[in-house]
Amino acid sequence: MIDNQYKKIIKLIEVIKDNKDCIDVGTAELTPTPNSIARIEKSIKIKLPKSYLWFLENYGYIIIFGQELYIIWNEVDIVAVSNIESNYFMDKKNSVIFDYEIPIFTDEFGQLYIMDTSEVDNKGEYPIYRKFNENGEDKIYYADNFLEFLEKQLKDCNEYTKQH
Repeated sequence: MIDNQYKKIIKLIEVIKDNKDCIDVGTAELTPTPNSIARIEKSIKIKLPKSYLWFLENYGYIIIFGQELYIIWNEVDIVAVSNIESNYFMDKKNSVIFDYEIPIFTDEFGQLYIMDTSEVDNKGEYPIYRKFNENGEDKIYYADNFLEFLEKQLKDCNEYTKQH
């Protein structure tokens, strides 16, 4: 099933990539290095799922409706809005997430999406939840894995593009 999800993501990005109001997507030249990935996983003490790493290896970044997916920067000292590591530690410090939750995206409405690493499927993928309040107390299921999350976000963009 996940292999089909990769193909869906590639196709959706291809269809809407020229609509800069909807998405801005990078290229494989922005891929994080294996050392950067290992450094992040060691730092947060969590293995990142294959689908998330696949996306970064193929696109480097994506901005959806003006909001950037949290990514891995190759430079150690970058504290950018989109840095997955700095967001993890900031959200943990502010009690927005638990140790086993990885923040991956904040949408245009300020809703935080997280990977819940306390739940893992047989492919090493984590479900995605949307958190609704600043204390992280309410958590709503959103997608089975990162690719499904991305597919839903891209489909929303595509629908918006068709309507406008």
